[in-house]
Amino acid sequence: MPTIQQLLKKGRTPTLVRGSSPALENCPQKRGVCTRVYTTTPKKPNSAQRKVARVRLSNGIEVTAYIPGEGHNLQEHSIVLIRGGRVKDLPGVRYHIIRGALDTSGVSDRKKGRSKYGAKMAQKGAATQKSEVILAISMRKKRSFKKKHVEDPLYKDAVVGKFINVIMERGKKTLAQKIVYEAIEVLGKKGEESGYEIFKRAIQNASPLVEVRGRRVGSATYQIPMEVRAERKYALAFRWIKRAASSKAGRAMRDKLASELWDASNNQGNAVKKKEEVHKMAEANKAFSHFRF
Repeated sequence: MPTIQQLLKKGRTPTLVRGSSPALENCPQKRGVCTRVYTTTPKKPNSAQRKVARVRLSNGIEVTAYIPGEGHNLQEHSIVLIRGGRVKDLPGVRYHIIRGALDTSGVSDRKKGRSKYGAKMAQKGAATQKSEVILAISMRKKRSFKKKHVEDPLYKDAVVGKFINVIMERGKKTLAQKIVYEAIEVLGKKGEESGYEIFKRAIQNASPLVEVRGRRVGSATYQIPMEVRAERKYALAFRWIKRAASSKAGRAMRDKLASELWDASNNQGNAVKKKEEVHKMAEANKAFSHFRF
């Protein structure tokens, strides 16, 4: 009995036997065209979907054939080669589609060399570089990196820069900067502190500490209170302040934004009200907090 390593190295040459199936007409294999490619459910106790295709053979007979392996690129009108072989949990399926030529040919005559332009080896002692090279070789997907938020040109603050991006619409960043900076100037004229300090306090007052998220447990969906990450706190506060300012009637956006920021700095306004509603909802659903684990 050959081992799996021997099979992979040499490949097993199948013995061609005349079959008694009428569709194959005493041929070990038969060519055909896919008329339909779909998935079907096998017999119990199995439940995983099986890939099958209806194939019209060159002799005019149409049969149902099983598509083995993981994934495929077959579709309607694809030319395929079938062989005999029933599938235990699919009644009526007595044929297999033969996959690509390299699937069963082994690797003995295949080129196994690697490119000389591959990844460079790390220097001796550089364990970190070596691990990065191994990680880069093993990972096929591109690694995702967190987007770095750029500071605004006036206050050199990433929070202000992010707020400008939230206010911006249709790519008009210069206009968004003008609206935010003028609103902060208006805040400075209203209070004794600088407009920048009032702006920071308003954002802090509108930032939620907890929020509720829906989670399905069995057949019911529960609203589960969860702690909010620092980045999401700012995102929610910016969103609520912008929505509250936009809903105010009349006046320029600069004045509406300044008014909402002033209210938020004094723990008033629609943005702070929205935060309190979220906190109340989280408090009401405190009994479901154990479902988050």
